[in-house]
Amino acid sequence: MLIEFSVNNYKSIKDDLTLSMMDLKNSPKALPSVVLYGANASGKSNVLHALKMMQRIVMNLDRIMLSTDKLPYNPFRLSSQTETAPTSFDVVFEKESKKYKYGFSYNSKEIVSEYLLVYESTRPTTIYEFEKNIFKPNSKIPSLKKIVKPNNFLYLWEADKQNVESAKVVLEWFNALTHISFDDEGGLRGIFSPQWLDFLDEKTQKDMIAAFLQAADTGIKDVLKDVSSLKKQKRKMADGSFEDFFIESRTVKTIHEKFSVNKKKEGMVPFDLFDDESTGTKKMFFIAELFVAALLEGHVLFLDEMDANLHPILTRELIKFFNDPEINTLGAQLVFTSQDTNLLDLSLMRKEQIYFVEKDHFGGSHLASLSDYNNVRNSDKIEKNYILGKYGAIPYIGKFDFFKQV
Repeated sequence: MLIEFSVNNYKSIKDDLTLSMMDLKNSPKALPSVVLYGANASGKSNVLHALKMMQRIVMNLDRIMLSTDKLPYNPFRLSSQTETAPTSFDVVFEKESKKYKYGFSYNSKEIVSEYLLVYESTRPTTIYEFEKNIFKPNSKIPSLKKIVKPNNFLYLWEADKQNVESAKVVLEWFNALTHISFDDEGGLRGIFSPQWLDFLDEKTQKDMIAAFLQAADTGIKDVLKDVSSLKKQKRKMADGSFEDFFIESRTVKTIHEKFSVNKKKEGMVPFDLFDDESTGTKKMFFIAELFVAALLEGHVLFLDEMDANLHPILTRELIKFFNDPEINTLGAQLVFTSQDTNLLDLSLMRKEQIYFVEKDHFGGSHLASLSDYNNVRNSDKIEKNYILGKYGAIPYIGKFDFFKQV
C-alpha cells in the first residue's frame, strides 16, 4: 500500500514534489485511487514516470554491474542550479502491517545518499543510512557491517545479499508495482507479453476478465489464449544462405456470438484480439487484466492516460472498482492521469483524491490536491470551476491566427 512518494530534480520536476495517498478522512488508511489533471506538457506524466524510474533503479533493470556503469539520470535542465545536482526519490509504503520508508539521491556516476527505515510502532527503526560518504548500519544487524560496494550500487542490493529482511520487503514491493502508459497503441502490446498471456491460464482469472468485458458492453462473450499456430520465419546462416524455422504464435482470441438471418443464435466466432478488435476494446482487455490482477493481489497500479479511447461512463465505472471497499478488499490502489473532466465529481472522487499539475514560468512542475484549496464545498461544480481556471492546471491558449499571416 503506497502512502507517499516524493521526488526532486527529475525531468520537469525541479523542486520537492509529493504525491500523498493518505486518507485524511479515515487516517491511517490510504486512498484507493487518485487522479492527476493538467495541461499538455504540464508534467503530470512525469510524476508517474518518476516512481517508475525509482522502480527501474531499485530493481536494477539497467543491469548496473561495473563501477563504471552509468545510472539513468535525467535532472531538471532548465536551471543551472539543478542540471548537475542529484535527483532524489523517497517512498513510504505499508506491507503486512509495517510501514517502510526508503529513499536515495544520485547522479549518473554515484549514489549520493540512501536510507531505509521501518516503523513497527510510531517510532522508526533505522536499518541503515548513507550520507556524505558515511555508512551507518543498524548495530543490531551485524551482516550490514560487511557491505563494501562500488559508488554506483545501492546499499539495498547489498543488504538483500546479506539476507536483511527489510531490504527484501522493499524489493518485493517495488517488483509488484505496475506502470502502463496508454499514450499510444504501443502500450497495448503488453497484452501479449508472457506475463499477461499466462494470466489467462488460471480459470478464475480468465472468467473474471470475460465477465469484465461483458459488463463493459464489448460484445465479447469469452476470451481464450491461443498458442496453437506456428509462424514461419527465416534466419541467415553463417554461409549466407537462409534457413526456415518456426516460432510459436501466442495471441488472444475473443469469442463473439453469431446470428442467423432470423436473428437466432447460430454459434460462436473467434476474433483475433490485436488484428480484429478496436483500439478501445484492446485497451479494455488489458485494463481488465491489470485491474483483476491488482484487485486479487492488492497491488498498486499506475496508468498514464487511462481514459484515452474509453467512453467517459466506462471510465467512471472502472474507478468505482477501486473505490468500493466491498470489491477492493485487499487494499489495491489506482493512480492515473486523465484529461476527462467528467471525473471531476465529488460523488466519485473525494477532494484529496484529485490532484492538479501545473508548470511555473521557469518550466518546473508543481502538484496540488483539491483539498489544498480553501473554501471548496461538496456542492461545488468542480468540473466547471476547473475549466474556468479556478484551480489552474489548464492550458492558457494564445491566438491561433498564425495561418492568416502566412
